[in-house]
Amino acid sequence: MKYDLKTTLLLLSLFLLAQIVGLYIVSRNFEVYGVEVFESEEVVNDALYTLPISIIILSILFIIISRFKVNNLLILWYGFAFVLSVSVSLSVFINELYALIIAFCLLLIKLTSKDNYFHNMTELLVYGGIVVIIMPLLSSFSAIILLLIISVYDYIAVRLSKHMITLAKTQFSLNIFSGLKIRVGDSNAILGGGDIAFPLLLAGILLRDGALLASILVIYGALIGLTLLVLIGKENRYYPAMPFITAGCLLGLAINSLALL
Repeated sequence: MKYDLKTTLLLLSLFLLAQIVGLYIVSRNFEVYGVEVFESEEVVNDALYTLPISIIILSILFIIISRFKVNNLLILWYGFAFVLSVSVSLSVFINELYALIIAFCLLLIKLTSKDNYFHNMTELLVYGGIVVIIMPLLSSFSAIILLLIISVYDYIAVRLSKHMITLAKTQFSLNIFSGLKIRVGDSNAILGGGDIAFPLLLAGILLRDGALLASILVIYGALIGLTLLVLIGKENRYYPAMPFITAGCLLGLAINSLALL
């Protein structure tokens, strides 16, 4: 993960834009439905365990399905997740039925288009919706623990088992990649959707809990972590981004704690 200056700046800018758009969508949901709808009652609940396990199970299922080349099932799976998250994002701006119809239309275009600009612009609507769905299951503490768990899993999945690389290549071949992508010659600079969604999840929960400064610092900390990875990474190699992004999020929280002293 090492790119030229233009690609690096574009990737980092899209990451930051995805965080800002996602956080705005989350805040709009608070305004429309009320913050109490997204509040969790327990400090650490079952979601802290079930979410990582679910991600692992889904990854295994994805690999098994791709091995048997049941491509239509993979596309259907992706389509359901895309329409659900995008419609949730749009529903705070327009009627829910219209949001669902627009989300479905965007999916049809996305599946047939090779345009990276369109792909990235639609991705900006995905992550706010994902966070809105998951947020009620977690507290800020459990979200931090979740990020640490996912960071370990990301390292194992990319550097050891390498199945995350297999997942990304399969998604690319079917034009259902979840994440940001920028054309660089004959290849693409990419950033997985989880690398965007997880720091946004923590930032959204902090915003829900009234910690606006901490939420902003988490986003900029995540950006710093990703920037460090891009700068030290080597060309034509895959790296787990979550350990760097999580470290950046924790840095943001540490700065916030110092600011409150």
